[in-house]
Amino acid sequence: KQTLYRVRFRQKDIWERYQGKENDTIDVEIYHPWLSAATAEDFEAQRELAAKRAEVARKLEKQNIEHQHGLAHDHDHAHSHGHGHGHGDGHKHEHEDHTHEARAVVEQTAVDREGPPSEDEQFAGGLVRALVAKGVITQEELTKAVEAAETKGSIANGARIVVRAWKDSDFKQRLLTDANEAVRELGLEASNPHAATKLVVVENDKDNHNMLVCTLCSCYPTGLLGPSPAWYKSRSYRARVVREPRAVLEEFGTSLPDDVHLHVHDSTADCRYMVLPQAPENLSTASEDELVALVTRDRLIGVSR
Repeated sequence: KQTLYRVRFRQKDIWERYQGKENDTIDVEIYHPWLSAATAEDFEAQRELAAKRAEVARKLEKQNIEHQHGLAHDHDHAHSHGHGHGHGDGHKHEHEDHTHEARAVVEQTAVDREGPPSEDEQFAGGLVRALVAKGVITQEELTKAVEAAETKGSIANGARIVVRAWKDSDFKQRLLTDANEAVRELGLEASNPHAATKLVVVENDKDNHNMLVCTLCSCYPTGLLGPSPAWYKSRSYRARVVREPRAVLEEFGTSLPDDVHLHVHDSTADCRYMVLPQAPENLSTASEDELVALVTRDRLIGVSR
């Protein structure tokens, strides 16, 4: 059995051109053998891999720019032929009037940037088809297993946990210390149904903001909170959150003050995260339903403050 460590890095120590703040960090889970000293050959292999990834990223960015230019040309062409959309008399075309539309565009862009299926996705699809063809599992059994995993959790579970933590300081402390054990007090199970996982709850306050990602795939506490959103799984979100988290937050409509420390947490198959949002100022007077309504999936992931 190997020991798994949570290791915190300063973003500026990882990315040469990081544009965020001095104290922005990222937390990752690293097994003990990976903490051993690297050799010169290891560093060279990593440099070569980074160069290849950078080249792929440049090509994808170029394709995206060309795609956006094509959309802009089509849009201008439509307007030049009198097919543009009107906004009504006296309507001001301002950003604040299109919050929901902008959010939809952000999410769709993240999904659109996925591109063709990766080698891993093609391999997974082929494996499923082979297992079904060999009679190891039926498509119906597979569908039921997926449905069970996706419907067991619910965002309502997250709301129950958060509201309880807001109103009960002792429970909050237990939640931050051992989330798996704490949520069992509410009759909930934090571990995913298909594999044992550890849940870590990280708390937002006036000085700190936490943001979640899974750079490897799409690890998320589905057994507790239900399926993750499509944009959370997208390669665009997963790649950009660790390099330019404040820019991604801005796209979601969340602007952090310069003095707020931003912490990105990279989930793994063994460890999942949930954000505990900062309690509202009217905590003592708000009803249970009003408090529950404040807990959204965005706040539990950290793309909303």
